[in-house]
Amino acid sequence: MCLYGPGFASNDNLLKLGEGATRNAIMAFAAHAHDLPLLIDNYKPNTGNGKNDFVNLIHNILEGGDRKRSSRDGELRDTKLVRCIPIVTGEDLPRDDAASIARILLVTFEWQRGEPNDALTAAQENSEHLCAVGWAWIEWLRSDEGRAAARAAGKAFPKLRTEWATRLAKIEKDSANIARVASNLAVNQLAWELVCQHPQIGPALRSYSQAHAQGLKSIARTMAKSTVEALEAHQYRAALRELLGSGQYKLIERSIGKPNDYERDRVLGWVDNGGIYLMPAITLNAIKRLVGPAQIVISPQTLYGQMEQLGWLAGTGGSQTTKLISIGGEKQRVLHWLPNVLEEVGNNDSALDEGDEACTTLGL
Repeated sequence: MCLYGPGFASNDNLLKLGEGATRNAIMAFAAHAHDLPLLIDNYKPNTGNGKNDFVNLIHNILEGGDRKRSSRDGELRDTKLVRCIPIVTGEDLPRDDAASIARILLVTFEWQRGEPNDALTAAQENSEHLCAVGWAWIEWLRSDEGRAAARAAGKAFPKLRTEWATRLAKIEKDSANIARVASNLAVNQLAWELVCQHPQIGPALRSYSQAHAQGLKSIARTMAKSTVEALEAHQYRAALRELLGSGQYKLIERSIGKPNDYERDRVLGWVDNGGIYLMPAITLNAIKRLVGPAQIVISPQTLYGQMEQLGWLAGTGGSQTTKLISIGGEKQRVLHWLPNVLEEVGNNDSALDEGDEACTTLGL
């Protein structure tokens, strides 16, 4: 943020989502920022429109533009190109939208219980000097040496993105938008390697390269886990586990047939050696009562399509993800899961370590 001059840290110049800055105003700032970082400070889920504005903002900025608008006479106005890099701080993050989470890098910090932070205090006191660093960075990028280094980093991007995607898949094979997360990790790594080539800034940063590499590995694990948890199908499965584990609802043996009147309101489906047979509408309604109306807002068809892509379905009814089976001599439409879908699947946290040698070729 030192690129904006000595006043960048002034509280009056900070954009606060929902507190003095609407989403439309922030989009206007984003267009003016061109390809520079844009700091959005102190996101809170209970100010403004909360997570809805945050999700829309991330999508619009990182997709490169805002929505189309028309003038009073019905003519479309030109939309401004957005190329800035948003940096958002806050105490929370919407965790239920896999698409928006995959578009960012989630960096977590330990919660401080009032302990003094001398390094942060020193940085704040001397922040007006950071614009000299920003100027040196821009001037070098404009030089022949800087341009050549940036072009070389760009050429290395496709291979590095593929390496990160492979590692993310090893951590969580069901992660959503692996390629997008891998792109963000690759860009971050290449940007670090690029700044380390700067004749003045590089010597001050190179001693932190190992810490940066470990930080990217930690972020990769966080991103893999977060995008999995945010996927609607995984939210559905987690909620179903809770409903069954708490005893509020149950699955009965398929051989029993239809539940008796006493258990009818607690039964979500059947189970046998062939898998789990869920009553689609009844199960989805029970889950939505548990998680609330703001969660799992996609259509049942899209939700069940996710399950099919994840390999959870043991069988479908041709063109439909649900199928008809016989229960107690009567036909019943069910969502047929494989027997092990409700079982927990552990994360492979060591997956990134297997690719350390590949990282060294690019300076990690």
